[in-house]
Amino acid sequence: KVGEGTALLREALEKSPESALIRVALAQNYFDTGKYSQLLTLTSNISESELAAHPVLLALRGKVNLSRNEQILAQEDFKTYLSLLPESAHAHFLYADVLARRGKKQEARKQLESAVNVDSTYLPARLGMVKMHVHQNELKLAETKMKKLKQDFGETPAVLALDGWLALGKGDLISAEKSLSAAIKLTPSSEVSLLLFRSLWLQGEYERAFSVLNAGLLQSPDELALLEELAAAHLARGEDGEGLKIYRSILDTYPNHVLALNNTAWLSREQNLGEAIAYAERAREIAPGAASVADTLAMLLSLKDVGSRRALDLLQEAIKMAPSDQGIQLHYAELLVQREMYTQARNVLKAIVVGSPDSPAAIQAAGTLKNLPDSGD
Repeated sequence: KVGEGTALLREALEKSPESALIRVALAQNYFDTGKYSQLLTLTSNISESELAAHPVLLALRGKVNLSRNEQILAQEDFKTYLSLLPESAHAHFLYADVLARRGKKQEARKQLESAVNVDSTYLPARLGMVKMHVHQNELKLAETKMKKLKQDFGETPAVLALDGWLALGKGDLISAEKSLSAAIKLTPSSEVSLLLFRSLWLQGEYERAFSVLNAGLLQSPDELALLEELAAAHLARGEDGEGLKIYRSILDTYPNHVLALNNTAWLSREQNLGEAIAYAERAREIAPGAASVADTLAMLLSLKDVGSRRALDLLQEAIKMAPSDQGIQLHYAELLVQREMYTQARNVLKAIVVGSPDSPAAIQAAGTLKNLPDSGD
């Protein structure tokens, strides 16, 4: 039926290309059905006078540009939208959102404040103000406005979710669990599921935390954020096999997902090293600038051949990309030790110890240093 509606609107526009109302209806249809490319094409040749008469087209186009991370284009759309509707809280809010994403915090704050001044009942702006105060480390103001928010809007799902998010950030895990549980009962959502999972996980309520993620996945089986969190949780519990299963399932739906490719590569190394290397090569092809990907591929190649020159080169490249990553430095030192390049290994290990003497990596590095032969290069 949705497809039929789109086809009917296209046919109507072909018959009446001058009809702005049909164009607006078709644009909204494209947006609602996720046909973003068609929406951009539809709105690309619209005159300024038509946009002025139907500002919603600018709002829709701006949202699509924002979803594609075309932040400059989105900012232009929302700025024009606001100029046409200066008394719209929604317009101020959209403009504030894109400004905040572009790092223009003070300008974004002014627009959020304007949105609330224009319409204090516009909930997204009120929610945004609380988040803004938290991000700018104004916790007292955030708590005050959160309290007023609950007074004005009651226990709606959005308010409960924000209250839980704020409590979780403060470390009040019991309050966070209470608010988030209430929110998810009213309106299940992946975002709230993740927050509730974290509040339970931090309390050591691991089985209940897993049940929250699994319940969310029953409703949205391909929700990437939930799958990633579930896989990471299994790894944190030492359940590598379960984590591997989830990463493989992610690749069934998202075959170019770099994290899933990289972790599948590492976790499957003992089962099938050749296949593991193939996964790592694919991740490297997609994300050549990712230090963690270069690190994984290097370690797998060294498992196949400790003398692999490419493995050494990849680790050196990874260190340049992430010079503060002590895990990669340790891997590099391990490979140098395996190749009996003790002088170079000693220099790398000493740098780790000096750089962060109390870190787990430094403790491991210090232990390795004690056992190094005096020579061997």
